[in-house]
Amino acid sequence: MKSEHRHELQRNDLKEIALRAKPWFEQHGMQALVGLVVALVMIAIGVYWINQPKPDAPGWGRLTSAQTVDEYGAVADKYADSLAGVWARLRMAELNLEDGILALFTDRELGLKDVKRAQEDFEAVLKSSIALPDALRQRALLGLARAQEAASDGDTQAALATYRKLEEDYPTSIYEGLVKQKIKDLETGDAKAFYAWFHLQKPKPPDFRRPSDGTPGGISLPPGFSIPGETPDVSLPPKPTGTTPPTETPKTETPKEEPKADAAKPETPKEEAPAEKKADEEKKPAEDKPATNP
Repeated sequence: MKSEHRHELQRNDLKEIALRAKPWFEQHGMQALVGLVVALVMIAIGVYWINQPKPDAPGWGRLTSAQTVDEYGAVADKYADSLAGVWARLRMAELNLEDGILALFTDRELGLKDVKRAQEDFEAVLKSSIALPDALRQRALLGLARAQEAASDGDTQAALATYRKLEEDYPTSIYEGLVKQKIKDLETGDAKAFYAWFHLQKPKPPDFRRPSDGTPGGISLPPGFSIPGETPDVSLPPKPTGTTPPTETPKTETPKEEPKADAAKPETPKEEAPAEKKADEEKKPAEDKPATNP
């Protein structure tokens, strides 16, 4: 059979198959297309999952449930050689950095301690012996640069070098705009002057007094009130004058007796009568009387 005749027969067969398949595609073509797309998506997800590092279940379980600095620190110490432990150390450093920056405005000593601790943890993450995902390394570089900037005494070279490294290693990262602006700001003399001035400030937390201690500047609670957890104040307010407490029985006073109108008045001493005076004179001795003439 000639080759031209064979090709013509093949074209006829394909034409016949296409004509028979057309009604089926018209009826089920959309479902077939959707199924094909879903299959391709599932294959892509499977390939991505296979290529990802397999985390250890205990470490990742504790990491997802951690919320505080201490909880992240416990995971970082126990699983230091795993990716879960490195992520935990990164989160611990980020929390310490945020707390430290806020404390710098109210308690400089405490704020610097938190910032220095965060800086050490960021450096430990970047020096990890295991392979770090790009997202983790970018966050560690950004955190380290921020910590160096916050602890600066006017010398911004360390923070500038870290920002520049982040820009060079990841020029199209999500932090691109922020990093460029930071580099531009820290290169100016105004930024250096500000951090030199800010480093000299030594804010301290206010000296709060106990509310019920009665000292000047404290808050005195009314009598009978107390703070939860403290010894209750059982002192009562002073009794108001002129009133009787409701719990006491009022005393009744006996009215004083007024003098009666017809009461006998005390007698005044009477003067001696003239007759009594005469009797007294007669009792005198006779020699007192003058002699009578015969």
